[in-house]
Amino acid sequence: MVRGNFQVRCAKVSQKKKRQWSTREKLMIIAYYEQGHSKRSTVNKFEIEPKQLYEWLRNKDQLM
Repeated sequence: MVRGNFQVRCAKVSQKKKRQWSTREKLMIIAYYEQGHSKRSTVNKFEIEPKQLYEWLRNKDQLM
């Protein structure tokens, strides 16, 4: 985009698609974490946000 004598660069923000995780998938990810893997490695392996893992762990009883 050009404004006057200056070229303005617009940053394109890429949005991640919202991923729908089934109950079975959530429980599998929780099981992976509970096998002794760190929260960070679990989050990185499954490409989820840390907040998701915390919420799933907190609501584990409701998932079962």
